[in-house]
Amino acid sequence: MRLVFFDIETGGLDPLRHPITQIAAIAVDEHLNELETFEAKLDFDMATADQEALRKNNFDREVWDRESRPDMLVCSELSRFFKRYADVEMTSKGGKPYCVAQLIGHNADKFDGPFLQVWFKRLDQFMPAAFSVMCTYQRAMHHFHEHPNIERPASLKLADLCKCFGISLENAHDALADCRANVAVYRALLRDAATQ
Repeated sequence: MRLVFFDIETGGLDPLRHPITQIAAIAVDEHLNELETFEAKLDFDMATADQEALRKNNFDREVWDRESRPDMLVCSELSRFFKRYADVEMTSKGGKPYCVAQLIGHNADKFDGPFLQVWFKRLDQFMPAAFSVMCTYQRAMHHFHEHPNIERPASLKLADLCKCFGISLENAHDALADCRANVAVYRALLRDAATQ
């Protein structure tokens, strides 16, 4: 089954109040080979964002002025991206079959997934991805619990997992850079588990 790794950067912690500022996704095949990438910076109202969150996420007003695009345009493009990798079979309430993409991200079941769901709902658009998001944070927690002989990193944050597995993480808090690092961490977790 193909997977879609994704990451978002936001202007705060509350999906009901704060904007998504950047979205990235990487589709991979069943061997975790990269198939396609998606990245977009979004237009947003600065008044709705927490300035500290923007600083943490390396927000650069000049870059956004040049590269950001409207929500609906990005949503439409992202929907088409998800649909190209829709491998999860679902059935509508009316009994009609359809497929959605399987998303995976770091801490995505608690943060990125809910933000994305709220965003699609606010735009009154169908999200062609499963609401049950796979989470590499959870996968790492299980991995180190199941293999107590492996030295556990300082935390299970993406940056610390990258250090643990010798993965380069340049430009942290850029959605596409974090996405690429997350794919590498997932590969490392699977490879490490196979050798135990």
